[in-house]
Amino acid sequence: MNPDNISEVASVDEAASKLYKNDVWKARDYLTGYSLKSARKTFDEWKVLSEYLLVKYMDGNIKKEKDGKFERTPEGYPVMPMQPGYPDDWKKTVIQDTGDKLLVPKGGGH
Repeated sequence: MNPDNISEVASVDEAASKLYKNDVWKARDYLTGYSLKSARKTFDEWKVLSEYLLVKYMDGNIKKEKDGKFERTPEGYPVMPMQPGYPDDWKKTVIQDTGDKLLVPKGGGH
């Protein structure tokens, strides 16, 4: 949690306490509204992050970045991504999890 959120929570708690002394239902509505707003903000931030990660690491490639943006050629096309391949541990796990399902038949079998 960043420091701004911590100080925000303290002020929300203080406001809710004042409301609670006068009207429990207003305090409840205030805290519910704050909770919903916070949940929406968190969801929106996670959505942006998931979209970024999907684009950055799609299909095992890693898109290059410079100054916080994906690099492009002078013509505007994406720069060739890094293609590091998958680690051997990951490949072994896939083999163990799928069994013979992904085996390629030997000899011209159909």
